[in-house]
Amino acid sequence: MGIGRERIVADCLAESAGINAKAAETTIKTMQLVKAELGLNLVMGASNISFGLPVRSYVNTVLWPW
Repeated sequence: MGIGRERIVADCLAESAGINAKAAETTIKTMQLVKAELGLNLVMGASNISFGLPVRSYVNTVLWPW
């Protein structure tokens, strides 16, 4: 479609580690695969990391102190 790989960003996080303990491992493996096989840039939303944790507000306070 004429879009260079350097302009494409992939978010490989599908499920929070707070909900599924294997999710972090799967996410890291997926990120490695996307980077190695497709050469795409990667991004991950910080709020997605804390989703499902018992005291999510504590994590969010550390990540967003304002």
